[in-house]
Parts: sequence; structure tokens; C-alpha cells
Amino acid sequence: ATADEVADTFRSAFAGWTPHPLPRPATVRHTPPAIPLSVTEDMAVSQGKLCMGWSCGENYDTLRQDPRQLAAYAVCNELFGVMQSSLLFRHVREELGLCYFCDSALDMTKGILWVSCGIRSEKREEAEAAIRRQLAEMQAGRISASDVGLAKLSLQNSYRQIRDSQASMEVFSFCRLMNETSDSPEEELARIATVTPEEMGYAGGLATATIQAAIDSAGVHPHPRGGDRRGRHLCRRYRILPAGHRLRGGGRGGFR
Repeated sequence: ATADEVADTFRSAFAGWTPHPLPRPATVRHTPPAIPLSVTEDMAVSQGKLCMGWSCGENYDTLRQDPRQLAAYAVCNELFGVMQSSLLFRHVREELGLCYFCDSALDMTKGILWVSCGIRSEKREEAEAAIRRQLAEMQAGRISASDVGLAKLSLQNSYRQIRDSQASMEVFSFCRLMNETSDSPEEELARIATVTPEEMGYAGGLATATIQAAIDSAGVHPHPRGGDRRGRHLCRRYRILPAGHRLRGGGRGGFR
């Protein structure tokens, strides 16, 4: 069947249906707590996990009239911890060897930036400091033109691939519908190309420490019948960090 035949079939099937669209509920923008929250869980695992989260202070609703700034957030996230030669990969993983993986994710619906990494628990404080250091470098604008160029190319390549898959187009279109925007992938591509380091510095500078969650390795205990007993839950402890302590969170996605 051709595309026109498929379109005609859908039109005929839904010809008698009257849509009743509902207004989109307002998104509650995430705001950082006065005292950042820290959650740590001890488990009998060989590899720990660290997540760090920041509030961006802005989201789709506040930036709907400023799509260039949304693009700046996306390029920041790409450079920080998404592309293959990201700051987190190069410095925290490769140069310092503090984690097994280290990625960032951006959710501009809520206005949240996350970092997620697999670590040796005894290196957790070093990993935290190194991640904060890379974010601070980006916030201060100490990023090279070549890094910015690579981040743009990587993000643009992701947008070019959207039309290669019907599923990707469906997700892209649905996200645009929910965020009440109508920009095409090509329009996003053009906008990304013009993002400046100054706009990236402004976007990154709004990140405020919010939460930190960690799974600490408490050792691998021998099973009575032999072998290792991994993943056994040992204990949980929840604590509030003192005022002024810096925080973190992780994954991939959001704007993309």
C-alpha cells in the first residue's frame, strides 16, 4: 500500500469520530529544596551506583517563547554526559578512572538534570567531586570551541535519525504535542547549529543541587551452599545533608 492509500484508510475509519480534546494539565516545575536530600542504600553488590540531580530553574513552560535557550540546554547536556567524548566520559571515567560508566540526562518538562554512574564505593566522594568539577567548568564557560562543535554535531545526528523510524517520529511528535510546540526536526537542527558558548554557560549556570542517591557496595558475602550471594539487601539509611552541601541524579533523554 502507498502512503496515500494508508492515509485514506485512516480518514475513512475515523471520519465519523468527533475528538474531544482536553486541556493539558500545567506541569509543576521542579524546584530545589532548601536542604538537598541524600539517600544511601547499602547492598551486597560488587559495584556501587551514584545518581546526582540538579534543578535547572526553567522548563518547557517557562521557555516556550525562547526555543534558543531550550536548544542551549540540550547542547549543554550533550557535552556534559551524552556524546561519546563527553566531559564526564573523558575526565571522570577515562582520565581519573573513578567509574565504570557516567552519563547525564535532561528532562526539560520538569527542568531536571541528572547524572548516573557505576562506581567503586570507596571512590564515591572522589567521583562526586570530579562530576561537580566538570559541571562547574561548563558553567564557567571553560569549554573549547571543538567540544562545543562536537556536541552540536552529535545532537544534530540524533535529530537526523528521527525520520529513519516511524516509532521515533511518533515519540518526537507526541512530545511536541504535549509541550505545545510544533517545531520539526529540521527546525531543531538549525537552532542547535547557532547555539553559542555564552548561551550554554547561562543554561548550565542555572543548575542547583537537589538530590543525591547512592548504592554502596557492602561486600559480597559467601553463600552457605557456595558461590557469591549478590544483591542481598542489607540495610537502608536516609539522611539529610547539611545546608550548602552540593548534590546530584542520572540517565539519558528528556529534551532529546
